[in-house]
Amino acid sequence: MGKVEVRTPGFSRVLEMGEGERVCPKCLGAVVAAGTKGDTFTGPDVDGLYITVCRECDGGRQRQCPFCGEWSAHPALCRCPGRHDAGKARRLAAEIAKFDTAQHLTVEQARAAGIAYVYFPGEDGDRLVEIGDIEWQADERRGDWKDSRPLFAWATIKEVLTLDADSIIENACEPLHEDARDNIGAEAEGELQVLLNAWCEKHGKYCDTYYPDHRRAVIVPASEEDADAS
Repeated sequence: MGKVEVRTPGFSRVLEMGEGERVCPKCLGAVVAAGTKGDTFTGPDVDGLYITVCRECDGGRQRQCPFCGEWSAHPALCRCPGRHDAGKARRLAAEIAKFDTAQHLTVEQARAAGIAYVYFPGEDGDRLVEIGDIEWQADERRGDWKDSRPLFAWATIKEVLTLDADSIIENACEPLHEDARDNIGAEAEGELQVLLNAWCEKHGKYCDTYYPDHRRAVIVPASEEDADAS
């Protein structure tokens, strides 16, 4: 649109307007109000006008949401159904793009590879499920895939609790004399590592964490409903 001059009593400014922007109808580009001496806005020795911030615009400009047509300071934050659906479609497209370049596994192949859990991407965040539940979980998540059944779930990478003897010894020796770490040899470090490994195996089983592995996708078996439809 170019430059637009906006005026209010005792104040004027020029706004550079872009496509799909307008001057805020609430503040007309700037909210201007009378200030008094000692006012919080103007300071102790100032009389006259001060500019406050308008909550309905961004520097005097409003932009229009391309989905619902509402004007606001930041239409990217609009919560209208159209923007929600568009964002959902973009996220789904990104997941499918990653799927196209991933290795595809059947459920049997995934089990043989030691994959015990899979991740279904969705609106409420990735959902971790046991691989044995992959079929009925796919039915539960139809709404995340435009009311169709998900075609795949991501394989997972398992992270377990580990404690490193070298790091523990290094940290423990830090406040000691400068040769303290050198006085603990490889054999002693290995002895501690054996103890740490046994401790982690005994107490760390509930710390296991699974992350989506976007290099491998597990294909969801076709349901009877899908087979009948085809």
